[in-house]
Amino acid sequence: MPTHVPVFIATTLLLAMLPGASQALMIRQVLEGGQRTLRGTLAGNASGFLLWSTAAAAGLSAVLPASPTAYAVRR
Repeated sequence: MPTHVPVFIATTLLLAMLPGASQALMIRQVLEGGQRTLRGTLAGNASGFLLWSTAAAAGLSAVLPASPTAYAVRR
C-alpha cells in the first residue's frame, strides 16, 4: 500500500470529526424528529462524505472546477 493512503484516510477521519454544518443538521434532526430521523440523516451524510472522499482521492475535485463540461455532468 502506498504511504500516502493511510495519511489520506487519517486526515479524512479527523476532518469528519470536526463540528460544522453537518453536526448542526444532525442535532436539529434529532431534536425535531428523534433517532429515526437522525439515522436517515446520518446515513445520507456518511454516504455523501464517502462519495466525496472517493472522488477527491481519484482527483475529481481538481477536474470539476477546471472543466465546465465535467461540472455540468456532475450537476
